Amino acid sequence: MKNNMSQGQKANQNGKMFEDETWDYLEKNGHSPLEPPGHEAIWFGGTRLNKTDIFLPARNIQIECKFQAVSGTCDEKLPTTLLNASEKVKCDYYILLYGGPHWTEHKRGANIIRFLKKFAGELNASPHSDGAKKILVMDLDELKEWL
Repeated sequence: MKNNMSQGQKANQNGKMFEDETWDYLEKNGHSPLEPPGHEAIWFGGTRLNKTDIFLPARNIQIECKFQAVSGTCDEKLPTTLLNASEKVKCDYYILLYGGPHWTEHKRGANIIRFLKKFAGELNASPHSDGAKKILVMDLDELKEWL
């Protein structure tokens, strides 16, 4: 039987599974994840609210989960996601959590992660008043160690 799911549908399914895996880990380890509050986004111009994927209120952490199995233009949008966090996501820590073979098994993905970590450091070093106080880019193993 042929699987008729589009590439986008498969990506959404994989992303949801990664988000669920992260949520389950956090819940089982006493971090009490919640649905995040909405925030304006630089790309909506204040007309509607955007949300991250997971909110940890005890430490004021917002987590955005990004799973990617193969390369594609989605990975090129992540610098804008970090910039938005620095300007619009009100929290102490904003974590861009990445998962999937694209980030670890492919040169393009690994290069993008290196750039994103560098860019997060630059955003953290520059003054930004309304958004996240600190921006981090990590995988699930790094998150487990950091928490």
